[in-house]
Order: sequence, then structure tokens, then C-alpha cells
Amino acid sequence: MIANIDCSPLNPHLQTSSLDSAEQSWHVSLRYVLGVRMALYAIRLLDLSLPRDLKRLGVFVESDDALADGICAQLNCESVRILDYGKLAATFLDKENLRGIRLVARETARTEAGLYAPEARNRQEAMRLGYQRMSEKFLFSAHRLELVPSGEEAGRLERECT
Repeated sequence: MIANIDCSPLNPHLQTSSLDSAEQSWHVSLRYVLGVRMALYAIRLLDLSLPRDLKRLGVFVESDDALADGICAQLNCESVRILDYGKLAATFLDKENLRGIRLVARETARTEAGLYAPEARNRQEAMRLGYQRMSEKFLFSAHRLELVPSGEEAGRLERECT
């Protein structure tokens, strides 16, 4: 699935500004939109700059579907690891500063998305447009992580994240 998309960092065709255009995004899946928004939000919360800080980043996506594709579209595929737990969640780790953030899609976003797209013709379109327009704080719950590896654990963390 991931091999079929352009995974260059910050692909200009997939940035949120392009997702805001209904003409360009009619074919984009709901989870793909969530993945793109999730990646951009995590980068901002971790105060990273792409592509410069990409090597510092480790990403663990908890779903093997379009969510992972959306995250991969914004980041380098090499920094993304998929752990298929069937959750709409991902953990983003800054290996240099030993901190991270776990983002989980809020269940309430599904029902509230329609409020952001009153012109939508159906529920699917309302959710897609709503996910593109909603504030990240309404889309995701964020849990900050502080990594404290020591000894053998530090080496294992480095191997898993590279």
C-alpha cells in the first residue's frame, strides 16, 4: 500500500493547503486526511523542521491502512514503522531530544465533522471536509512522552527508530 504513493518529505501536492480544496481532494480517503493532518500536527508539537530534522524522527503508526499512507506522504517512508493494532493512532519520537508525542484520533471527531461542512452532500463528504477543516485539538488527543533510555535500552531504541 505505501509503495504506491510519493513519499518525498512534504510533498507539495499533499500539504494541508491542497487538502483544503474540494476539487483536488474528492478522491482522498478519510483516514488518509487524518494521517496527513496527524503528521503535520506532530511535527509542530515536537517543534521540528522538515526536511532538516527528519533523521531525528521515528514514527510508529498503529494502523496499516490509509492513515499510514497519509503520514508517509508527509514524512520519509524510512522513518515510519507500521504496527498494525487497528487503532487510529501514531507515536512520533524525536530521538535526539528523547521526547515524543502519541496522537490518537478522537471518536467525537466523526460526529462533529459535519458541523464544519454544512454544504456536504452526504456523511462521507461531510467527514472528509470536516477532517480537513477542524482544529487539531478537536481531531486528536495528544499524549506527551519523555524517553529515558539507559544502557541496553538506549541502543535498542536507536535500532528500532532508524
